Amino acid sequence: MGEIQLANVMNASRLRQGIDYELQVTATNEDGRSLRPDCVVNLPNGIKLAVDAKFPYDAFERSLDEEDADARRELQSKHARDLRSHVKTLREKSYWEAVSPSPEFVVCFIPSDFAMSAALDADRICWPSRRTSESSSSGRRTCCRCCGRLASWSINNRSP
Repeated sequence: MGEIQLANVMNASRLRQGIDYELQVTATNEDGRSLRPDCVVNLPNGIKLAVDAKFPYDAFERSLDEEDADARRELQSKHARDLRSHVKTLREKSYWEAVSPSPEFVVCFIPSDFAMSAALDADRICWPSRRTSESSSSGRRTCCRCCGRLASWSINNRSP
């Protein structure tokens, strides 16, 4: 689901697949380890940025159906913990070692702004750790705005 939403955001942002970004790129780091980010955005000067669209939805979806307020809060807290754990796992993958040249950074695309908001609401104290030197979380709107700006830059700086 996240991969499809990410592709839709890229297309809606006027980015061109095969030129401004690639989907499901398989790359190998110096140790021979294969990595497969869901998307690689081609930035100016040949720089590449890995984007991962996988997302732990289980606790979030269960919280939407839960009628008991205490159980719902616990599921929302679990959702925030699951997301924080996923972001940590992304940092540890070190996509930038295989997709280079790249900043030491990966974007965790969260295809639901509501899911991102729910995680922020459930974990306000610990949540600032979601943005480190190696990773950042991005909801659909933020990703769309960012990609739109990249597309505008790309269009304005294309060779005739």
